[in-house]
Amino acid sequence: MKITLEAKDILLDMMNNNDLDCLWVLLEESCQGWGLNFTLAKKKEGDEIVTVDGIDVLMDQTTANRSEHVTVFAQNGQLYIEDPEAATCGDCDSGCGSSCGSGCHA
Repeated sequence: MKITLEAKDILLDMMNNNDLDCLWVLLEESCQGWGLNFTLAKKKEGDEIVTVDGIDVLMDQTTANRSEHVTVFAQNGQLYIEDPEAATCGDCDSGCGSSCGSGCHA
């Protein structure tokens, strides 16, 4: 995973304003396969924390492996996730009700 400098600044500001101290990345299954879910959290004793570009990230080894090519970046003050392994619109007729991914999620 890579976190750009601009994204780091936004994440740190959001964490400081909400008394949180890490980015929590979860690997979750949906109707379109496995995907990453990002949220802010507060570290607890025993959590698996890795530091990515100056941001403490809570994630297990499986999630770390899956997020190896993911980039968290900012554009116009908003955070985005670029994930080359994200679901594409090739299987959008599955009827699961979720929107199609383009590899870049807001």
